[in-house]
Amino acid sequence: MAKFMKWVGVLCCAVSVQAAEFYVATNGDDANPGTLEQPLATLQAAVGKLQPGDACLVRGGTYAHSLEIVGLKGTAEAPIIFRAYGDETVVLDGTVRIESSWTAWTNGIFKTAVERDMWQLFAGRDLLDLARWPDASVNDGSVWDVHRSMRSTDRNWDNKLGRSESITQPGIIFDQNPADSHDGVNTQTLAETGKDFTGAIAVRCRWGMFGRFKLNDEMGQNEDRLRC
Repeated sequence: MAKFMKWVGVLCCAVSVQAAEFYVATNGDDANPGTLEQPLATLQAAVGKLQPGDACLVRGGTYAHSLEIVGLKGTAEAPIIFRAYGDETVVLDGTVRIESSWTAWTNGIFKTAVERDMWQLFAGRDLLDLARWPDASVNDGSVWDVHRSMRSTDRNWDNKLGRSESITQPGIIFDQNPADSHDGVNTQTLAETGKDFTGAIAVRCRWGMFGRFKLNDEMGQNEDRLRC
């Protein structure tokens, strides 16, 4: 009898520390207890309930709310786990929706005003490319091809004289890429674009070092030089 009571006591102790599971779903409510039948709506609400050994199971869907995890710690023996429920696909969307209206500007370009800095822009889940020249895209990988995504300046350095004999000088950049084109790729000159680059940001890359400066004057539609 004594042995039986001891075993019951150990069983009750084990049950008292059993890990809990909390569920989150796009159709949930943070006022719910977080069960499979009554899930929470946000991961933030789940964070407030989790203890060492607990698990947060997230139902499929896209979750665009912010999430801040401070002071939430599990242990090696009782980790806190976040995972998708079953084989469902979960997307944590860290973007901010643009609520302002878009208006037509020029040449099929639309514009809007935003109140925060922007580093990336998406249409749905598609990452849009920055307006740039030469044209290159992250989506097709061309932005990583140096011959497609970058340009060359004339670089006629005279070692004997210790000076540059090129048109490119401090304050003047000469686009010479067509002379260095590779297999007919990226051959259009700066002048041939017919674009006004006033106010554009030029990014310089040399020996792995990057620098950027703002162009403040276009020297002429038929010129391949820019004053900066």
